Amino acid sequence: MAAIARTGRAGIMAHLVAGFRSLEESEALARGLAGNGADVLEIQIPFSDPTADGPVITAACTAALAAGATPRAALALAGRVTRAADVPVFLMSYYNILFRWEGGPRAFFAEAAALGVAGLIVPDLPPDEDAEHYFDGCRAAGLHPVLVVSPNITDNRLAALAPYASGLVYTTARVGTTGAESRVLDPAFSAYMGRLRKAFGALPIAVGFGIRSRAQVEALAGLAELAVVGTQLLSALAEKGPDAACAELARVAGR
Repeated sequence: MAAIARTGRAGIMAHLVAGFRSLEESEALARGLAGNGADVLEIQIPFSDPTADGPVITAACTAALAAGATPRAALALAGRVTRAADVPVFLMSYYNILFRWEGGPRAFFAEAAALGVAGLIVPDLPPDEDAEHYFDGCRAAGLHPVLVVSPNITDNRLAALAPYASGLVYTTARVGTTGAESRVLDPAFSAYMGRLRKAFGALPIAVGFGIRSRAQVEALAGLAELAVVGTQLLSALAEKGPDAACAELARVAGR
């Protein structure tokens, strides 16, 4: 993140769903994205009820599960990617997968950390419902438990969440699910980013949900360290394959 900041740009976190369209293709795609502008990779473990996701990512999860992708296979994929791609890898999951993991969440944390995963993004587990001590367990294993926040959050709530923040903070560009384009040039959004800076200090901020153009990424320079690109890549992958997804990322990244 420090290296990205010195360039004066917003970096790119590329989001993919493990096992869509196959595990082999996901691995090749992850490597290709790392070579076409991705500064960070976010690998989603496919889940049957991805409540934070819009239709494109939901369809990708459904297809991956139908093709036989499992949480353990997704974790193994993340391990191979961390060894092959010279960028940090975060895992995105819904909490039910960690809750049902053999040995419980702490066993998952230990396995993920041993594979070199940098941290976890779990959007449906707020600190108030810290089942199995998720935040402490992640830190103890050497993983960053990434907070997920949205623009409708209050200052009091930000102050309450700040002690849990680690690694980076993931904010949605708007309230809702993934997919629809967001207006990051809105002055209200800039004001919101200022509130996040006040609450979280120098901690890197990643902005996701509806980031699909080079103009949006450029608009985030100076406001956030990372722009998260997911739906746009998965749409290209579904329609034309991994080369098209890599080309789309290169376009958004200005490569």
